[in-house]
Amino acid sequence: MPERTEKTVRKLYLRRLRPNKVESYLLQHDQIPAELEILYRQHGINSISSFLHGDRLCVMVEFNAEVYDKKARALDTHPMELAWQARMAQLLEPGGECLEFKEVYRLKSTQPV
Repeated sequence: MPERTEKTVRKLYLRRLRPNKVESYLLQHDQIPAELEILYRQHGINSISSFLHGDRLCVMVEFNAEVYDKKARALDTHPMELAWQARMAQLLEPGGECLEFKEVYRLKSTQPV
């Protein structure tokens, strides 16, 4: 597991899925290629978590800011990432606003008690 440092950033995004696309979204995420996960890690992403409530989608991304800032453009233009984002675009509400949340508090992980 990647080490968490002060350079670790977590971002939370809120989106809405298209009507009747929840099952498709779940199916796509059951089949994420291992190569895509490797690509994300190579570009500084430590973890991605998705949460659903009805058709509302919340995604949390944790990344090493130092690595990600240097490699974000390369990731955004990588054919594998472009293909994945095209698939996701078919499932997300068109024209929907992607709300980005700023983290204001986190109970830090410590050694077990």
